[in-house]
Amino acid sequence: MERSIWRILIAVCVVVLLSVVLLKGGYAVVAEQPLSINPQTTAATGLDVPGSPNTSSQGTEAQWMPASGVPKDLQPPFAAEQPPATNPQAPVAAEPAVPGSPNTSSQGTEAQVMPASGEAADDPALLAPTADNDRFYHIPGSVLMPVDSGTTLAYDYMGCVHANTGGSALLNAPLDIPEGSTLIGFRLYYYDTHASSNVQAWITRYNEDGTGYDDIAYATSSGTGGRGSVWADANSSMNVLDTYNWSYVLNVRLNAASSTLQVCGLRVMYTPPPGCCTYLPTVMRIASP
Repeated sequence: MERSIWRILIAVCVVVLLSVVLLKGGYAVVAEQPLSINPQTTAATGLDVPGSPNTSSQGTEAQWMPASGVPKDLQPPFAAEQPPATNPQAPVAAEPAVPGSPNTSSQGTEAQVMPASGEAADDPALLAPTADNDRFYHIPGSVLMPVDSGTTLAYDYMGCVHANTGGSALLNAPLDIPEGSTLIGFRLYYYDTHASSNVQAWITRYNEDGTGYDDIAYATSSGTGGRGSVWADANSSMNVLDTYNWSYVLNVRLNAASSTLQVCGLRVMYTPPPGCCTYLPTVMRIASP
């Protein structure tokens, strides 16, 4: 009988000692909390319910995002920039001008004052020795997209297109050149045998909230001579690209749904900012003596 009592006491002591050791080591099972179940998660797939705060764009559980602070595009040095001044020449409620007329802007309203075109500065034979850094951005007419769903285009050949319907609506493409570049001007390539209408083209900038615009350069075909090109100077008061405050595009208006008016290409001439677009290789080979 005494042996049985001693065995029970020893077993109790062992259990107590093991419990103390486990508690001190942080492994006590009773201390653990059950995993919380995400109320937005479905039982079958584990994916968040679409539209829940934890759902990503792909319908899966969203990745962790840091707490939002100051929007990154408003942090220094951008926060110190001044908002663009209101353009005194931007039309507010002007009567639309006749589409295709020389005084029509890219937005179909009374045109802003444009500088007179000078010599064809984009011709390499005319480039001054100091203009060695000048660059070109060239697109065919076939990449221009209508801004109105009522406009349909037909491909002619060699990058040229004409309007099947909606010839008075704009076609445009982004002007993808580096921030801080200085626009010199652009050349419009066209085909024009139409008796009364011409192809028009602009470099245009729109402000950040879509309430204003500027036509930086303007070119138009003339006559009925067929295939040709025309050069337009950029307005020097707004020709430095500020992509923080403005969106830049190439705009074209064909002004008639006819194969006698075609846009074939646009070539923009610009000077990149200092330090841009010229890079040294990461590893340079040492030449033998």
